[in-house]
Amino acid sequence: MKQDKQFDAIAVAAPDEIVDISKALDEAPVGRLMIQVGILCGAVALLDGTDTTSIGVAAPLILHHLRLSQAHLGPIFSSALFGAMLGALSFGTLADRFGRKSMLVIATLIFGVFTAATAFAGSLQSLLAIRFFLGLGLGGAAPCFIALASEYAPSSHRELVAGLIWTAFPLGVIVGAVLNAYILSHAHWPAIFLVGGVLPLMICVALMIWLPESLRFLLVRRPGSARIRQIVSKQLPLVSSSARLVSGEASTVGPSMRGLSLAGRGLETLFVWISFMAAFGMTAATFFWSPIFLHNHGFTLPAASMIVGVGAGVGSLLGAAGAGRLMEKFGSTATLATTFLLATLTTATLGYASLAPVPMVVDVIANGVLLAGISTAGMLALAADLYPTAMRSTGVGWAMGAGRLGEVLLPLLIGVLIGVSGEFGKEVFLTIACAPFLGALSILGLRWHSLRSRTAGRLSVSG
Repeated sequence: MKQDKQFDAIAVAAPDEIVDISKALDEAPVGRLMIQVGILCGAVALLDGTDTTSIGVAAPLILHHLRLSQAHLGPIFSSALFGAMLGALSFGTLADRFGRKSMLVIATLIFGVFTAATAFAGSLQSLLAIRFFLGLGLGGAAPCFIALASEYAPSSHRELVAGLIWTAFPLGVIVGAVLNAYILSHAHWPAIFLVGGVLPLMICVALMIWLPESLRFLLVRRPGSARIRQIVSKQLPLVSSSARLVSGEASTVGPSMRGLSLAGRGLETLFVWISFMAAFGMTAATFFWSPIFLHNHGFTLPAASMIVGVGAGVGSLLGAAGAGRLMEKFGSTATLATTFLLATLTTATLGYASLAPVPMVVDVIANGVLLAGISTAGMLALAADLYPTAMRSTGVGWAMGAGRLGEVLLPLLIGVLIGVSGEFGKEVFLTIACAPFLGALSILGLRWHSLRSRTAGRLSVSG
């Protein structure tokens, strides 16, 4: 009730009165349009999770079809991740210039088309090219929907909303694991990618029809747009149609790499990038290589898919759902540093847990909670709150690009370790456990820097 009264006082305007829409959005109650935006953005995140599971379980079958060895898995996995890195960097910056919605639609269209094309790959070269463009679309979508959903949320709950949107990713992992196991039991592996390609195309149509552009983006980048009034009438119906609409977030900082280092943000940005590399790199390594590790140790492919997909998916869903609330209660530093340190332990023991199904499931779930759940959702929430509207998508996009670079490097590192040792042993997980430890150090470094130098309007890393 108190919130509604505050909203009424800010939002209602007499004719010709100036209304700060950014402030009104920050104090507006949750409405139908905000929920609609969240569902549509979450649907794209869900498909991202589904694809992550698909390539992991289908990889051995693709190798057999193309007569390749396990040594080729590193390039196959990393080609999509390299594309995702470039997609995050480019689409994030473009979304700050041309709009979050338009770039999200294009990105979704790209990964839908190339997901389906995976089913028709006839050689290693064509598969690598297809996976690259698929990754370009997947990587480009994330900064767009994170920025868009965050900008419809009140600033006091932006971290919570960004975390909740990302819960769709692990939900997609669960859906993908169950769906892929069913498909493999009734059809050949290409059906996985044909189904996975049709779904993004359907979502793409829904985005064009029902997804509005970010109101904050329009006010900052296109203040004369006629769409502003249309969106305000739905999201803030109490604002007078004759009121003058302004944004308190207007900024001269444009969407560019240089903007990420302005106003003392350079070192903070570096710490965030390192943490993103650790969080997303470890998540990719776990999802891509764990099914193969289990298969090598006697598990069937459907069983390995269910253990990793459902186990890590459930864990990451729980972790992502609680990440924003934990950060609000305990602060970003305490939440994320503790998460990374615990993930160091669960990663190091992952190989030993594979000796029996129950310990493996427990460790996979714990790893999912910590890495694919709290750490990834928490880092996305932190990045969304670090940068102002004029460059939010750029900031999130470049941070996601760093995370995607981690996704490229860690799977490749595992492939190198296997090639050197000649086997996929437990020592591999002991080695890559250094990554989440580095993530913890980076979060502490971010906290240290923010205590030394705080700039008005920037993220204050609490806890």
